[in-house]
Amino acid sequence: MFKILFYCSQELNGSFTELRKIVEKEISSDHIDIIKKFHTLSKKLKDVNNQYNIAILTACNMEELNCLHAWKDCLIHMDIILIVPKNDKKALIYGRELYPRYITEIGRNYGYLNHILHNLIQRSKTREI
Repeated sequence: MFKILFYCSQELNGSFTELRKIVEKEISSDHIDIIKKFHTLSKKLKDVNNQYNIAILTACNMEELNCLHAWKDCLIHMDIILIVPKNDKKALIYGRELYPRYITEIGRNYGYLNHILHNLIQRSKTREI
C-alpha cells in the first residue's frame, strides 16, 4: 500500500483540478491526501512522518519554498515531485537545490508529470515486495 501527499498552494487553484485529474488517473483517489493549507500540511508531516511514499508539492514563490524547506526532514523518506513556476528563476534554482526531481511548468507539462508519477508508483510498489 502506498499513499501520496498532494499539497497545492492556494495560488494554484486554477491548475489544481488538472493536476488532481492526472494524479487520480494513476492511482485510486483513496490513496491521495490532498491538502491546500500550509498549516494542515505541516501538521500532517509532523503527525505521520513516514506514512507517505510520494509527496507532490507546489510552491509559487521563494517564501513557499522556504516553508517547504522547513519540513525537509519529514519529507526525506518520500519521493518528491516539486512543481514551481518556470518564470521564477530564483525559485527554480532553489527548488533544484532542495529536491533533485522537480517539474517547472505549471499548466502545461502534464504528460511529463504523468510519466514521472507512473514511474515513482512502480518503484514504490517494488520497494514494498
